[in-house]
Amino acid sequence: HGDREDFADPEWVHRADRPYDPDLSAEGIRQARALARDIADESIDYLYSSSFLRAVHTAYLCGQVLHLPIRIEEGLGERMAAEWFSHRPRTRSVQELKERFDSVDSNYVSLVQPDFPEEYEQTTKRFARAVEVVLRQTRGTLLIVGHGATYHGVASALLKRHFDPQVDPASLSRFDLNDGVWNLTYHNKTSFQGHE
Repeated sequence: HGDREDFADPEWVHRADRPYDPDLSAEGIRQARALARDIADESIDYLYSSSFLRAVHTAYLCGQVLHLPIRIEEGLGERMAAEWFSHRPRTRSVQELKERFDSVDSNYVSLVQPDFPEEYEQTTKRFARAVEVVLRQTRGTLLIVGHGATYHGVASALLKRHFDPQVDPASLSRFDLNDGVWNLTYHNKTSFQGHE
């Protein structure tokens, strides 16, 4: 997802009714639009997103150019760490998200639900389970919009090894399946984010 509203305006959290669920900042919207332009000609069959607003907004901007509905998958959401959250984050329901982002698929039911709180090992297993069930039910190319933790968890599951490098807002990484083995084609691409 793109840059967060609470990172751009630290006071936002004091005014928010859902302080753990910030939207994109103005810079985050710019980043997400640049990402959308970069992937506009890609052949993508499915679009999955975390339920956190910043991820859904990023996915929405991508989905507009790809002409794809957004499947909200809780299993691909933020790590439910007690050191990050004092209680389970309250995100918007699929219906609330659809009211704002019309391309949210209200018929899709999340396949994996996170626990709260989650230890690091639990999160790793949750991401592995989520990507496994998502891949099992789909054929084709997927775009997953999530968080740094999502990327690390999904990448580790696909590559079958611990993978935890730096990842930038609204960056793009690609994994390709060849002869039953997932390979990292590129990581943390941000070259498309040059200022307009």
